[in-house]
Amino acid sequence: MQKAQQIAETMIKSNLQKAGFEFVRDNEQKLVVKAESGAKTAIFIQGFNREKAQSIKIHTREFNHEFRPDVWIALVVVLEDMEPVDYLIPTTVFQNPDEYLFYHHDLSDRHDHFSNVEIKVFANGAAKLREYAFAYQVENLK
Repeated sequence: MQKAQQIAETMIKSNLQKAGFEFVRDNEQKLVVKAESGAKTAIFIQGFNREKAQSIKIHTREFNHEFRPDVWIALVVVLEDMEPVDYLIPTTVFQNPDEYLFYHHDLSDRHDHFSNVEIKVFANGAAKLREYAFAYQVENLK
């Protein structure tokens, strides 16, 4: 497993535990958590080494090709000599992506297994991406 992914899984799981979530299913990258309210949320954990690229693509099969309000992406951006930054992004943003930070490359009419979503991580988009910071979004899981 790559270093960025290990950092992401450790960081997200720790932050979710601190926020009071119970792990219902823990399958490394795929996690199901339960809030005190009983609400369950599926979380796909993705580490991203920003030194190597400005965007990350995730196959939509990871979400069963559906963008539901109870399915989220936990993205952890790793930069050398900086603390990792964590985000919680609802998959629903890909229903009508802004095509600035979020893209949906839908190839289902030809090859469903190639369909993916893309998240751009670049300096000019930092302010908008900050809206999805873990600390701001975690309450939406409860």
